[in-house]
Amino acid sequence: LQQGLFVFLAFMGAGAFIRRSGQPLRERLGLTSWRSVDWGVIIRWTGVLLILQTVIGAVWAVLDPQQSEMLSGINDVLLADFDTVWEWFLLAAASGIGEELLFRGALQPILGLGVTSVLFAVAHVQYGITPITLVVLLLGFILGIVRKRHGTTTAILIHFSYNFVLGMGALLAGMSV
Repeated sequence: LQQGLFVFLAFMGAGAFIRRSGQPLRERLGLTSWRSVDWGVIIRWTGVLLILQTVIGAVWAVLDPQQSEMLSGINDVLLADFDTVWEWFLLAAASGIGEELLFRGALQPILGLGVTSVLFAVAHVQYGITPITLVVLLLGFILGIVRKRHGTTTAILIHFSYNFVLGMGALLAGMSV
C-alpha cells in the first residue's frame, strides 16, 4: 500500500497527465528502456551494497551486540510474514519501484542528491537511529549517483536486487536480516 502511494506521488509530482505524459514523463522520472540497462552496473552496485551492509552489520555486532540483537528481533517481527521466495520477490519489487520512483525519479531532480538521500534514510527509521541508518543513507546516496549516471530504471533494479538478495539470505538463515 505504501509503495503504491509512493508511485502515485512520484507520477503526480512529475506532472503525470497534467503537464506531462508518455515520453516526457518517463524522461522527467529518469526512466529508461529495459534494453538500455547495463546489467554489469546492476551486478556491481548490488554487490557493493551487500558488502557494505555486511561489513557495517558485522562491526556493529561486535561494538554493540545488544543493540544489534534488538534490531534483529525488530526485523523478525516486521518481516515474519515473508516466508516464501515469491513474497520476498514482491516486497523487493514493490519497494524498489515505489521508493526509487519517488525518491530518485521525482524528488532528486528537484531537491538534489544530498537532501533526497537524507529523506530516504528518514523514511527508513523504523530501525531507530542506528548504524543501519548510515547504511540506508549510503544506499540512498549511491542509488542517487546511479540515477544521475544511468537513470532511475537502473536504480530500481539495483534496489530490487539488493532487497531480494537480503530476503533470500533471511529465508536461508531462518530470518534475522
